[in-house]
Amino acid sequence: MCDVTGRDMLFMAVTSMKHCGTWDVVATMFAAASPTFSKRVITFLEAIHPHLKTKYIDNVGAKWTMEHLTSTGQRFANFPAALYAVDVTFQKTNAPAGTFSEKKMYYSKKHGHYGLKVEASVVPTGFAINVTEAVPGSVADISIFEANEAFHADKMRKTDAECDMPDAGPMLDEYPND
Repeated sequence: MCDVTGRDMLFMAVTSMKHCGTWDVVATMFAAASPTFSKRVITFLEAIHPHLKTKYIDNVGAKWTMEHLTSTGQRFANFPAALYAVDVTFQKTNAPAGTFSEKKMYYSKKHGHYGLKVEASVVPTGFAINVTEAVPGSVADISIFEANEAFHADKMRKTDAECDMPDAGPMLDEYPND
């Protein structure tokens, strides 16, 4: 495989994510050896990841406040007091190389596969405002949530503008400022 430009790498990375095939299949599309291709794409994605996270996740979280969601009429229909919904997602991977004790960390009994988990917090418009680092598949969902407790505690606190907004949430009496 000859030298590639940044634009080529972006195209390769997007193609890899879009087609979600094995590295062998996607590398063949670009007439490249699978190990070389996968290393290049992963290195490229690691390089642009901080910029993409800042632009498409962190900045989105700053924009979509409860005040903004209310003023644009984009709150959750069934639970309008919620700023965002949270879930842990599972991404299946190949079984990692190594000893059985190293492999079993990535095995999720719940899903029956090896993989990684991330917690995503999503506002009613569909934008993610927080995505955690990937953890091995054997980690319990509640453990991932608890490790991200600082984010949730920060987002639960009402801003000065939100304190004046009507709140009919079910836990208003116990948490008047959250």
